[in-house]
Amino acid sequence: MGRVKQYFDEISADPEEKDPEEEEQSGSDLPEWIPGGMLAQIPESTLYEEYLEQCCLPGARPYGCRKYFGIKTKTKYIGTLQRGKWLTDLYEDTEGDYWHSKRVRVGRWIITAFECFRGRRDLDSPHEAHTGIPSDWDKMIDEYGEVPANWERLPEEKRADGDEDHSSNVA
Repeated sequence: MGRVKQYFDEISADPEEKDPEEEEQSGSDLPEWIPGGMLAQIPESTLYEEYLEQCCLPGARPYGCRKYFGIKTKTKYIGTLQRGKWLTDLYEDTEGDYWHSKRVRVGRWIITAFECFRGRRDLDSPHEAHTGIPSDWDKMIDEYGEVPANWERLPEEKRADGDEDHSSNVA
């Protein structure tokens, strides 16, 4: 079991499932980004997202480097962090190392950072390989013809699939 899943399972377990002899966590034992005694009031999705940001992201290396350094350990997708128009996908490998890749929102479409900056389809998208969810590259090209020069100023539009909050793409 990956370290992220194990930690998340431990901190989100119901109190009655814990061993009664086990001591309860005091507020001082919690990471500093969780106010003492407030753990039960934090929604699980927020807690997991904060954990990814505070514990996994700082040590994560770019996923694209794996190929160039010949790293062949298997990875699994562990979640996505959303900051503005940017989505950071996080992965954990079998050795417990973390990796990240970036996607970006262009209007109503989500494409990889490679596609945004190189202007061509990303054939090695780790997000697509792990989740089976393809980039919206073809849909964006059909609508705009190319990556719009002012893509970062495009308003977020309603998605045709009704997934306005992109909940299927974000952990």
